[in-house]
Amino acid sequence: MKISEYKTEAMKTVKSYLTDLDIDIEIMMKGDPCLFFLREHGSHSIQFNKFEGYPVKGEKAPYLFGNENRDFILKGKRCVLDHSIKEKQTNHILYFDGVSVKQVELHQARRLLEKYIASMKSQFDKYSGLTN
Repeated sequence: MKISEYKTEAMKTVKSYLTDLDIDIEIMMKGDPCLFFLREHGSHSIQFNKFEGYPVKGEKAPYLFGNENRDFILKGKRCVLDHSIKEKQTNHILYFDGVSVKQVELHQARRLLEKYIASMKSQFDKYSGLTN
């Protein structure tokens, strides 16, 4: 589906905190792939940021309610998936590939996230002495 169709599709699941869907669309407009876990009360997202979007090794950047390093931020992405599983919020998962949105199963979402994390860790290791 197109980004413009996302909100209509998501509203089949999301009944409150509808502003989450507007935020999701803003995230998609940046063009980076991401996962969305839709639930009755809003959505959770996991953004697959580019390497350049992470702080330089040893530095911190704004993250949630404070400042964290890139390893902590990357680990947080897995925590969102784990929380969604724990809370049984995996019935409606959408994946934005940078162009269009499609529904995915939990095993597909997990595979996409693990592939992304491995890629980022590899880049962190490869460019550990550089400034991104």
